[in-house]
Amino acid sequence: MEKRLTDREEMIHWLYSLENLGIKLGLENMSRLLEKLGNPHRCFKSVHVAGTNGKGSTSALIASILSSEGYRTALYTSPHLVELEERMKVDGKQITADELLETAAEVRKAAEELFPGERRQITFFEILTAIAFLHFSRKKVEYAVIEVGLGGRLDATNVIQPMVSVITHVALEHTELLGNTLSSIAFEKGGIIKPGIPVIIAETNQEALGKLVSLASERGSEINMLKDIVSVNPVVNRWGELRVDISGMLDYNDVRSGLWGSYQLGNIGLAVGVAERLQRMGVYLGDNSIREGLEKVSWRGRLQIATREKEVLFDSAHNPDAMAALSASVREVTGEDFLCVIGILSDKKIEDMMPYIRKLTSEVVCVSPRTTRARPAEQIMESARRHHLAGTVAGNVGDGMDFVAHERTGRKIIVTGSIRTVGEAMEWWYAKHGERLWT
Repeated sequence: MEKRLTDREEMIHWLYSLENLGIKLGLENMSRLLEKLGNPHRCFKSVHVAGTNGKGSTSALIASILSSEGYRTALYTSPHLVELEERMKVDGKQITADELLETAAEVRKAAEELFPGERRQITFFEILTAIAFLHFSRKKVEYAVIEVGLGGRLDATNVIQPMVSVITHVALEHTELLGNTLSSIAFEKGGIIKPGIPVIIAETNQEALGKLVSLASERGSEINMLKDIVSVNPVVNRWGELRVDISGMLDYNDVRSGLWGSYQLGNIGLAVGVAERLQRMGVYLGDNSIREGLEKVSWRGRLQIATREKEVLFDSAHNPDAMAALSASVREVTGEDFLCVIGILSDKKIEDMMPYIRKLTSEVVCVSPRTTRARPAEQIMESARRHHLAGTVAGNVGDGMDFVAHERTGRKIIVTGSIRTVGEAMEWWYAKHGERLWT
């Protein structure tokens, strides 16, 4: 007898059936759906964060600061590591399975009434974003930090009118959708810049920066360059620990960051810059709340260390820019040779990622996560050999983790290459050790 799906399993199956239909950028259908739901996105104030890399960490840092002041604060991010519920959090607690089921059912009903028999008109990410906004409104959220899903200009999240817009960094990715130059990608990400709303920009590349500044100027947005408003300097930078001095409108000395690694310095600066800009707009944020928010922040899958028999570092670097940041952050604190479990998706520039992987390790264990987008482990191994790396083809992520768990040299392990790879490695960890690393 065929096992009957639970209500949650059926809902998840429906959501992912939308994902299989692909990506369709645009705001018209999202606006129509939200209007039918009562425009929940207008029930809270927001900060909007775009960028190629760093936007998730930056969003988590900003939300942590707001929550530390006592504001009811939501955080919407994507993608997730293991559970869909990770994407929607209020004061650090993710939406429950029951809340997700109830809210998704309401959004699904509205979507099917709006688009009867035309499933391609509504996408996976639009539905999830509507679920998040409806959930946040019902939780009576005061502030929401919203991370862009893809691009910015036509991303489903771009229906909001934020208090502050944030752009972290621009690099070549999703070129088939966003364009194949830094200027074209900056144009898409700069789409979140809205008339009269201040924007804080961390980008320094002149091609991308020129486009962002031009967009902000055209729209009458106050431009805040991160390098001009906040500086962050490491006081202690070692394995698993980062302490920083911050200079903005005020100085914050010897702050222990909840996120470590030199690639977090700019993200910390952006979070403080946003907090201080909100202060100037009349939002009360005490100095202690800014410090506490930076210290208490949690962002899983980014230089995350777990230890049992062996020490494992999980980092979701999934493109050349992110892999360069991972490599630099690790090499600044240790010169040791790691054993790396690597799983890379087929649309990523593997040959550009491999030189940075080579700086971390002399040996890789190549895996292929459970997604149609996964690059075969054998192809990863072929690329690794071209870069003079030894290695093993393990097949799936679980097999790769079994292999490194029994490896006898005592080396630390790095799991990286894609968010899917890290998430599946965390599922393996939970099955073996009973510890949920993703929550």
